[in-house]
Amino acid sequence: MRLLQNLPLRHKVTCTILITCGTVLVMACAVLFVFQTLSFQRTFARDLEALTRIVADNSSAALTYNDKDTAREVLGSMKAKPNIASAYVLALDGSRLAQFGFDQSLVEVTNRFPDGMRSVGSYRIFSCPVNLDGKRLGTVQLWSDYNSELFGLLSLYAGILPAVLVASLLLAFFLSMRFQQFISEPILKLAGTAQLIAEKNDYSVRAEKVGRDEVGKLTDAFNQMLTQIQSKDNDLRSSQKELVDASRRAGMAEIATGVLHNVGNVLNSANVSVCVVRELLRNSKVSTLEKVVTVLQEHKENLGGYITTDSKGKLIPNLLYELAARLRREQTDQAKEVDSLGRAINHIKQIVAAQQSYAKVSGLLESLDPVSVARDAIEMNSGTFGKYGIEMVEQFEQSPPVLVDKHRVMQILINLLRNAKQAIEQENGKEKRITVGVRPSGSDRVEITVRDTGIGIPPENLQIIFAHGFTTKTNGHGFGLHSCALAAKEMGGSLSVQSDGQGLGAVFVLELPVDKKRTEA
Repeated sequence: MRLLQNLPLRHKVTCTILITCGTVLVMACAVLFVFQTLSFQRTFARDLEALTRIVADNSSAALTYNDKDTAREVLGSMKAKPNIASAYVLALDGSRLAQFGFDQSLVEVTNRFPDGMRSVGSYRIFSCPVNLDGKRLGTVQLWSDYNSELFGLLSLYAGILPAVLVASLLLAFFLSMRFQQFISEPILKLAGTAQLIAEKNDYSVRAEKVGRDEVGKLTDAFNQMLTQIQSKDNDLRSSQKELVDASRRAGMAEIATGVLHNVGNVLNSANVSVCVVRELLRNSKVSTLEKVVTVLQEHKENLGGYITTDSKGKLIPNLLYELAARLRREQTDQAKEVDSLGRAINHIKQIVAAQQSYAKVSGLLESLDPVSVARDAIEMNSGTFGKYGIEMVEQFEQSPPVLVDKHRVMQILINLLRNAKQAIEQENGKEKRITVGVRPSGSDRVEITVRDTGIGIPPENLQIIFAHGFTTKTNGHGFGLHSCALAAKEMGGSLSVQSDGQGLGAVFVLELPVDKKRTEA
């Protein structure tokens, strides 16, 4: 039966019909053969007994008158019976009055058999008394070659039965090929429809109903199932679109949150610079200079004499020198803080510009420099890293451009950098370092790695860390890494993780596809 499992349906039906017909025919032939054999045995014994009695009736006159010629004439009729090997007419004393088909090997046993049927080797012997008026005159014995007759019959059957079997199987084969299409064709059409749906994922296709039998009912049920699947598929596509939009909005919110957080850190630095400048202005010696100028203005008529002869006037040159030095220092400090404030404002502009470039409509694949993308992600988080004393290390190798959705890539990298920062905070170790690397991976991939010195990942969590809903954070939702892995897969890349265990840090590897057109050009 296992041999039929992988055959086409038409061949299965044909083989089933032929096996069934062949089995029935063989059993029928076997029963017929046994019946004919038993029937032959009965017929053979009955015919031999009847023939012997006829010969006995015809031999009564020959035994009465001891007429050997008449007895031989009676036995001579046995020549017409090829199965009769020998025949004897025996007197009461056992002497042979006549014989037919004399065989020396049989002479020794002719007188030893009582009346009735006996078997000697391949022969069947029937002995019949010859009576006249109730008085026994002698015995007639006929020896028939039973095996020869039986083998002849078996040979005939051996020639007929295989021919009948072959002819019947051929007829069954042609009939099955002609009529099995009424069974196989509807099922094959149904299977073809199912294969077409599986190949094209088009659930609007419907199977053609051929009849009202069980296959027709199966077709109706199949079409109803397709209708339900089509409805569920439409709902799923709608939900998936909503989920993608929600994921995009969530990603934009994550990026915006990171940007605002970093802008806030930069603004703190700017606020410090403003406070310093304000304090410098509040403590400025410009008012002292104004007083000196007022005094000089009052003695402008005799300014030289006042400076050289007046006790207070003599102090003015030294005072002016000290004021000049003090104002020079104030100017330097103010310029320093103004430069710091300018850098902070420029940093804010860069962060906002980077965020704006990644806040455009997503879903479009663009050719991007992976190093530039990695640097933008670091820039958006630089304020946070500096605040927590985390060292950022860049290990960038020259890499070919990648064909990706830059919004999704930025969402993934910001998520990975944020997780790395949180892992370092949980570890609370002396070494606080995040290493971002970019390098080619084979001929068609570029990998961006984010390695941290944080808390690490236990071995049992490595296999489920990207599963939906999995999180080790008390306030986490378990969607971040899962959505990142899905986004990487949809762009033709992958996201994986490696960790040597608890407290040994972790490295996330984002593989992105190379833009082959740009590379070949």
